[in-house]
Amino acid sequence: MAQPSLEVVTLGMFIIDDIYYPTPRAPVTDITGGAGSFAVLGARLMRGSGSTVGWNVHTGSDFPETIFKEIQSWGTRCNFIHTPERLTTRGLNIYGQNERRDFEYATGKMRIDQTTLTTEQLGAKVFHLICSPQRCIDLVKGIIERRVQMVEEGKLPEQAKGRPIFIWEPVPALCIPSEFANSLEAIKHVDVLSPNIEELQSLIGTRRIIHTSGVPIMQELDDECHELLDAGSSGTLQAVIVRLGELGARVVTSDRETSIGAYYRPYTDMKITEEKRTGENKVVDPTGAGNAFLGGCAIGLLTEKPSMNMTTFERAAVYGSVAASFAVEQIGMPVLRPASGLTGDEEQWNGESVGERLKSYLNLS
Repeated sequence: MAQPSLEVVTLGMFIIDDIYYPTPRAPVTDITGGAGSFAVLGARLMRGSGSTVGWNVHTGSDFPETIFKEIQSWGTRCNFIHTPERLTTRGLNIYGQNERRDFEYATGKMRIDQTTLTTEQLGAKVFHLICSPQRCIDLVKGIIERRVQMVEEGKLPEQAKGRPIFIWEPVPALCIPSEFANSLEAIKHVDVLSPNIEELQSLIGTRRIIHTSGVPIMQELDDECHELLDAGSSGTLQAVIVRLGELGARVVTSDRETSIGAYYRPYTDMKITEEKRTGENKVVDPTGAGNAFLGGCAIGLLTEKPSMNMTTFERAAVYGSVAASFAVEQIGMPVLRPASGLTGDEEQWNGESVGERLKSYLNLS
């Protein structure tokens, strides 16, 4: 039986994370990490199977067998690219006081671009990009050009000539005022722009969208998002989704602004009653939550039509929030228990059903 067409492909990287904490806490090493890995996790969680989620992993001579088995267990369409002449891309995460995290690469990077993608990956419906503004433009153009080429060569169906959805997650290091003009050009090429609020604040410079207390100034945030939408209106930009960490996300389109709460909401939010809280707050490590959010968003954009007074983008952000909730419950990746054909039990992650958590979220909202 032929495999289904791919829905979501990320161009984010796989990284092995080594995490070092302040003493006396022991370090944790050989952890599955990287923006690509967490984006795939988010999409895999919300789709319920991995057969329509694609990505690429460069495996060096030191690639751990435990990580290989973990990735295989997800059932995604992972293209392992073996590079025995090098070490696998590895990152050092060094935590200091007040949970400040410094990151650096311990080994060389192997980036993904349109030439890395397999023919079936080129035919995906949604692409997740995490990169600089200029690289974003180059990737979008390159993917579209290669799709057309593959159609003309008879390797992809005719509908692949149509434009896919592009979600752009700006790379944090280049969310700086000197890249603002380049970013305005890049957003004309994507459908969804999704920085976190600190990245957006850093990008725009002096205009304050974050209060000194750390809380978003919503009116200023919305105004900034509308200015970005106006700048991208000559292109394909349809939504700005600003990730707010424990406060969830702000979804802004040309005619609407909506807050989508995180699944694990801070107990300081007095609008949430005792009965409506999600229960025990299981947040352990927020690393990768934003990437998982966008993987979940990608599936939400394809799955849900506007309903329950939500737009497509708002519903996608709900999917993102639920996906992110599983990413933060541990260091690394949540544990999958596959569905059982014998007992009829559905799959669970960290002992819970994704579908039931989604229902819980919608009841909470």
